[in-house]
Amino acid sequence: MNAVVNVFLRPKHIWVSRDLTARIPMLCPSRGWSRPTSRFCWKGTESSGGVPWHTAAYPSTLIEVFRRLERSKPVVGPHLALDKLVAAGLVIVGAETIVEVGVELCHPTRSGERRPVTIGAGCHIRSGTIVYSGVVLGDRVQTGHHVMIRENALIGDHSVVGTGAVVEFGTTVGNRVLIETRAYVTALMIVEDDVFIGPGVVTTNDRRMLWRREGAGQRLVGPVLRAGARIGGGAVLLPAVEVGARSVVAAGAVVTHDVPAFAVVAGNPARIVRMLSPDDERLLEIEA
Repeated sequence: MNAVVNVFLRPKHIWVSRDLTARIPMLCPSRGWSRPTSRFCWKGTESSGGVPWHTAAYPSTLIEVFRRLERSKPVVGPHLALDKLVAAGLVIVGAETIVEVGVELCHPTRSGERRPVTIGAGCHIRSGTIVYSGVVLGDRVQTGHHVMIRENALIGDHSVVGTGAVVEFGTTVGNRVLIETRAYVTALMIVEDDVFIGPGVVTTNDRRMLWRREGAGQRLVGPVLRAGARIGGGAVLLPAVEVGARSVVAAGAVVTHDVPAFAVVAGNPARIVRMLSPDDERLLEIEA
């Protein structure tokens, strides 16, 4: 395949050049797209630089097939291609990083501001992910599908943000952190290295629970998770609590006060069940 063909994502449609249809007869039996088929429906033509383009309905996996066959550049958002964002200085992407189709990078803030997004080497950003302005992702970071990372968040090397998880604005996430499916990491948190955040964990940062009142945003204080802390699935962490290094928060616990290092807490409100000892080798391990 010598031709270079760009594939642009549009809502419910894909733009693809006529030349590509000739090169994939098994997927495009009608080069001229003169009649509808079970997979495609001819919609018309549009000229772009003298090259005819066609639009067709597509199954959910078809755009990925086109991307792999033609090695076209992935698409970010409904209209902006990744190369255009890079050229504009809005995205910096490291080597061997994969940005799947359907990712939106450098989403503007509420004020409309757009500042560069930095993605390190060897990352994998999966479809449905939205990365806001000013985000920095370290090397080998992975996201699941439909992840949201808000403005000015920082995520360290080798960290994973699971499917449907949210990392709010101004939060710092360290290296080798695992944020499981549908966890909510609130704004202005500090998550140190080697932390585990289980599925469905909820963290909070507003003691007064105010919105759109004078000074409300200035009093937000997120939790702090020290190195190696482990938060079980469905746990709730209240504003400003500190979970100590290597401590364990049991599934479903509601943490209302600071947790000492090496403590195991459980219940609502969470209370210390026991302290970890050198005999608890499994719980004290950082790496498997």
